Amino acid sequence: MRLKGMRALVVGLGRTGVAAAKFLSSRDAFVTVTDSRQSEQLSHELEMLKAFPQINYELGKHRDKSFLDADVIVVSPGVPLSIPPLVRAMKSKRKVMSDFELASYFLKDLPLVVITGTNGKTTTTTLIGKIFEEAGKKVFVGGNIGNSILNLFLEGRPVEALVAEVSSFQLETTRSLRPTAALLLNITEDHMERHETFESYVELKAKIFKLADGSYPAIVNRDDPRCFEIAQTLTQPVYYFSKSPFVGKGVYSKGKEIKIVEGEKSRTLCHLEQWKLKGPHNIENAMASVLAATLHGIAAEPIQRALDQFQGLPHRLEFVRRKNFVSFYNDSKSTNVDSLLRSLESFCKPVILIAGGKDKGTELTPLVNLVREKVKYLLLVGEAKERFNRILGHCTRTFILGGMEEAILLAYQLSNSDDVILFSPGCSSFDMFSSYVERGNYFKERVMAL
Repeated sequence: MRLKGMRALVVGLGRTGVAAAKFLSSRDAFVTVTDSRQSEQLSHELEMLKAFPQINYELGKHRDKSFLDADVIVVSPGVPLSIPPLVRAMKSKRKVMSDFELASYFLKDLPLVVITGTNGKTTTTTLIGKIFEEAGKKVFVGGNIGNSILNLFLEGRPVEALVAEVSSFQLETTRSLRPTAALLLNITEDHMERHETFESYVELKAKIFKLADGSYPAIVNRDDPRCFEIAQTLTQPVYYFSKSPFVGKGVYSKGKEIKIVEGEKSRTLCHLEQWKLKGPHNIENAMASVLAATLHGIAAEPIQRALDQFQGLPHRLEFVRRKNFVSFYNDSKSTNVDSLLRSLESFCKPVILIAGGKDKGTELTPLVNLVREKVKYLLLVGEAKERFNRILGHCTRTFILGGMEEAILLAYQLSNSDDVILFSPGCSSFDMFSSYVERGNYFKERVMAL
């Protein structure tokens, strides 16, 4: 794509929007940035663009004319395609794309691993990057992980491989990316406020296998019914990861080992004796990462080193502290029901659970039996607390509270020796916080202040 002289519109000035504006401007496009927020709310983002005084800004509202006059429109992931100016632009055949789609026109012929799924994307993306690094590869790790793939071009450093997380929002407007492997980790109900139906959400996740010519290997969770169903429809080579032995190609876990499968034969590839992450879902993330690395020719030794050293990521079942024999875990990245379910499955004994946040309207009944079995006290906060209480309140002793600090104090007062206090909201953060990171940091600060 020749960008010089093109009229480019960037919609939404988050981290992706900043990267897109910088990239387009550096390629001599005429760039306009539009955001419904006012400049006072965007001071940090505007500061990051000070080196590009040629960029034009339309803040506080969207102007139809800017959308209809643009040659190319780059949409940030957080901006729904249903906003009226975008709808009109698409009807007028304007080029509307994600940062991934824009990057696809400029990527060289490098190994590119793309990862999607409802949960575990960032952990898996980061771990694959660590494995490549252990193998001595110069790797760029980015995408929806918080580092736009367009930053690859802005940084200007040489790389030998790309590892990128892609969300359903980005897949909506991505068509031309050319991966060398695509991973589908799991699919459970999420983002219904954006995608409206679960079926449309599943279709978007499956789209990761249809980019470009679709001949690249597919890495699929064999234990996830939706993922397995999608795998049956694919024409490209399919490699599975599973918690049980199977006949085919891929890997499975047995005890503390990850075994590679080739037809009916299997052999130990690496072990998990020093694996530090809690929960069976993180074993799945490890298997997916190991399989992706193996398909790119990385030997067992650097894979093992990366597994042994990997500490996990903040806000994902993160151990915070142990005070007076009570353990606190921060799982603020739990933004949907399935991630909350997986968090509860990670603990053997009953926990004191703090949950709630901005309600996504997702189905809560899958939690009923697990809350009854695993939760000693349920403390509910945020916009979703009343609905959570209606569905789950009868399963255990439940408290409806005014805020996070009150919940943390009550949880500690209710706790006994050797109890676990788990903050796993099962909701997004936007009713009380700007992000799951701010929410998780607040939890950790309040716990450390006890």
